Amino acid sequence: MIENTPRNPYHADPDDRTALLAAPFAGRSAILGRLYRHFNDPAWRTAVAVLGGRRMGKSALLLALPGAFRETHVGAVVSLAHAPDDLTVDWILALAEAATLATARRGFSIRRLDDLPPPGDTSDEAFTWFAEQFLPALFGILRSIMRLVLLLDDAHLLVASVKQERLPAHTVAFLAGLLRDFPELDMVLTLDAEREAELDALIPLIAPDDPLRLAPLELDDTGWLLQQPIRGLYAVPDDTAAAVQRATGGLPALTQQFGYHLFQQWSAQPDLNAFTPEHIKALTPQVFASAAPDFQVAWNRLPAAEKIVLAALSSVLYRDPLRHVDASTLESWIVESDARLDIPAINAALRGLAYRAWVETTADGVRLSAGLAHTWLLDNATPDKLPRLSRRRRTGRSASERTSDTDSSSDGAGGLARRVRVPTMALVAGVLIVAVALMLWVALSITGGGARDGAAEVVPTVTLAATE
Repeated sequence: MIENTPRNPYHADPDDRTALLAAPFAGRSAILGRLYRHFNDPAWRTAVAVLGGRRMGKSALLLALPGAFRETHVGAVVSLAHAPDDLTVDWILALAEAATLATARRGFSIRRLDDLPPPGDTSDEAFTWFAEQFLPALFGILRSIMRLVLLLDDAHLLVASVKQERLPAHTVAFLAGLLRDFPELDMVLTLDAEREAELDALIPLIAPDDPLRLAPLELDDTGWLLQQPIRGLYAVPDDTAAAVQRATGGLPALTQQFGYHLFQQWSAQPDLNAFTPEHIKALTPQVFASAAPDFQVAWNRLPAAEKIVLAALSSVLYRDPLRHVDASTLESWIVESDARLDIPAINAALRGLAYRAWVETTADGVRLSAGLAHTWLLDNATPDKLPRLSRRRRTGRSASERTSDTDSSSDGAGGLARRVRVPTMALVAGVLIVAVALMLWVALSITGGGARDGAAEVVPTVTLAATE
């Protein structure tokens, strides 16, 4: 390694908040624009909720906001995962400490805050102290030059603390009242996209119908992230950036890891002036090894139907990467695997997977968003590991099932078992009908001795029709 090698600007561990704070931040221009308009519209006196999937960059966004709004705001980031929630006083002091440190870092004197008396021991005393003593003193320091924005990460933990009575029931209303009473205050909250149903519990602090949603990075943003922070050291051409985009699907954490490994390789080989897609291919196993646990966590969160559809898509594209895939294509694979999902259910699953950034729809049909995810699925979404959906009575069958029923020569015993599906109740009823008919026939035979002269012999006829 050459002497005085610059520090690696990228991070390889998304859980390291110190490294995350120093890492370059790319994209999100639409989100930043929405926040700017919200902060500057006096009619909007609510907090902004930001939703994003795992590793989609929620914490990175909050850490980048103080710099993005440096001219107008002092940004205080509060990780609710690390804030004490068993005592309201400690929780309020965590908010006050974050705001104080953010103010000091911007060069303001905080002596006035040192003279404040401590809050009382009760929840109401803590809330009163924060609203009537701390915030007025802080805004006196900022002197209308700056506004304070509280950036609350993992806000679902706030909801959980209130539900479990570790924080008072009126905590959310208290925060909403702060925004109403202090025009100098703004607030942004992040929640995992899987917690979207908990937005209602944050009313009136937020407007639940208007959350901001983080999506994967676009190709231009991925290119900027890989090219600009290292400009003058080595080159990452556009085709190399595109290879990273195909591998990561624009997931920020994975893109950061590629940037980290590219920088490490350059540090070991300073004569390496530019990276090619072949370098990305060689680095992929390292990134995959660190990403696999996150794929497992994301997989565990999926509903059963979405797991089956993902497995089908993975298998179909592995066999023919250029094939045009749609819901009908996936249905054929699913029928062969003995699962039961019809076209509407498959389309619903695809919408859920697109929302979670597993798949995307292109002119070539449905595609997996990230090549790394495809690799993981091929190893972990095998038919023997898929959930078994419950068999539900249906009024009709899909076209592929009807086609399968006509091909009796190639299915064997397993195919026959799939084709013959008689509901249990119908089978029991049929057996009873046959038994009663046989008993009646025997009784008639004993008492009548056969058919009478000149009369047609009556033969009991039983018709059993079992329809699905």
